[in-house]
Amino acid sequence: MLPLLLCLSAQAHESEPGLKPYVVPPTEAAQLRKRLRWAGIAGMASAGLWYFAAGDSLGAGDPATLLAGAGLVATTGALIGGSYAVLDPREPAMGWEASGPPLRLTLSPGGSTTIGENVPYGGSLELAPRFILGPELQLIAQGTLRGDFGDRVDVDPRPQSDFAPALSRWGWGADVNPELRWYREGMDFRLRPTLLTRYTATTFADGSTRQLERQAWMPLTLGVRFYVSGRQRFGLYLGPRWDSLRWSDGGQWQEREVDFGPIYGQAFYSINRPHMRLPGGLVGASRLRISYEHSNFDGQAFDFGAVVGFFGPVTAQYDMQLRRPGWDNGVQVGLGVSGTKGGQVNLSIGWNTQPFGAVH
Repeated sequence: MLPLLLCLSAQAHESEPGLKPYVVPPTEAAQLRKRLRWAGIAGMASAGLWYFAAGDSLGAGDPATLLAGAGLVATTGALIGGSYAVLDPREPAMGWEASGPPLRLTLSPGGSTTIGENVPYGGSLELAPRFILGPELQLIAQGTLRGDFGDRVDVDPRPQSDFAPALSRWGWGADVNPELRWYREGMDFRLRPTLLTRYTATTFADGSTRQLERQAWMPLTLGVRFYVSGRQRFGLYLGPRWDSLRWSDGGQWQEREVDFGPIYGQAFYSINRPHMRLPGGLVGASRLRISYEHSNFDGQAFDFGAVVGFFGPVTAQYDMQLRRPGWDNGVQVGLGVSGTKGGQVNLSIGWNTQPFGAVH
């Protein structure tokens, strides 16, 4: 992780609304991408050597896995970003970006190829209003509610069972993760305390039921984001995690169990692009965001071959924002694809506006 941080010690351009801008020359941006690409390759190579030397006994909590995931995002992002810079060498700053909207609805299609199984559609409602607290300080009050639109049914895959239903379950979840950002020359620092809650009610084939509540608490998640160019950025999150659970078989809830969980981490690379000539006189902006999240809390993992349960989800998200010229509000639509077992696609629509307290 350290090489990824050291390779970006240069000024960059901050173009979020209401904040003071900085400048990075195109030649310097090319050098930053080159250094980031080699740092990512070094990170993946170091993770491989770590596995050979220390083994895989730590499973998904192995920090080498996080190093490999961050290196993959850094290398891939720098390659895609360099290709985009060929088409737009100057990469001028954007006054409006397709960043996280204050209000967003997301739909995840369901369906299953297994006989007798049912995977319902899922959805989420996200609130993330932004507040400018000062020339270099911003608060994002983030919170998300999520759940399934129906029961999820699993079957017994053994041939002698004739794929009879083994269990059905329904659940919901809530995320509370406010984020404080402190903007400095060429980067911003972040503090994002996070509480994740998941509730699941399961009915087994014999009619018995069980309720399960899981929580992950990450109070000290720290992040840093570097501006590689006027339209590209690379960021990292890292912090400790505590897991807790309690359950009930229909009677009294058992006492909650708390344990120290695997380290939490995330790496992302984003590329912004303006759109000035759209049908109907609209203007807008789009953003491609590639990320790796070192967490299997929701059972989403990036498995390949015999490597199972080590990597968290790898996600590519494309968002486009549309608005009328001169307006402070716009509609934002998005398409996301997760490189998890079986794959996952989500569609989103949201409302984007200037942060509260920004200069219009």
